[in-house]
Amino acid sequence: MKIQEMLQDEKVIGGYNDLPPNFKQITEKEFAQSSFFNYEPIRREFRQVRNLVEKEMYSAIILFWYSDGSGIAIRRDFWEGKIYFYSFYICEHDYETIENRMCYIKSKCIKCGHISEVDSSD
Repeated sequence: MKIQEMLQDEKVIGGYNDLPPNFKQITEKEFAQSSFFNYEPIRREFRQVRNLVEKEMYSAIILFWYSDGSGIAIRRDFWEGKIYFYSFYICEHDYETIENRMCYIKSKCIKCGHISEVDSSD
């Protein structure tokens, strides 16, 4: 199943009240160094998830999904005036190079089949 198809499958990405797969809190530094500032998300989603914070029955989070199946989530604590950052992913990719030219590398994940293409000549 391709990443685009997985993003449409609630069994893979979870439902409206579920955390996405492999969800974990990250630091502000990790957020600053994440895909959030480098790539356009292919999907933006609002969820009210259960059991994320002990004192809240539901927590509102905004998810930003990227083309490789990874993502960043943001949650605010209104009363504390703080922002919390999270990362998640469908597959922890294990790439093998399938094409390597002067400034171009094409790789394929051996777990899910995702293709990554990098052209560093830009």
